[in-house]
Amino acid sequence: MTCNNCTHSYIDLMGDPGNAGGMVCRRYPPIAVPVTVPTASGVTVQIHSVFPPVKDGTRCGEFEAEPKPTVRTDN
Repeated sequence: MTCNNCTHSYIDLMGDPGNAGGMVCRRYPPIAVPVTVPTASGVTVQIHSVFPPVKDGTRCGEFEAEPKPTVRTDN
């Protein structure tokens, strides 16, 4: 009943560089996060959309077990 075996959690390979290889929750749409970026004339704010990072042992009320594979026996 943790994020480690929930159907909504995925390994993040392309998202937030600070969480690369970490787990994210995709139960809901990504959230908008303002990020300050240095430029030649100062700084600017960019909006990135990210899924919230989670840890293996995290528990929440949205847990859904991954579906178990079924074996057909009617051949």
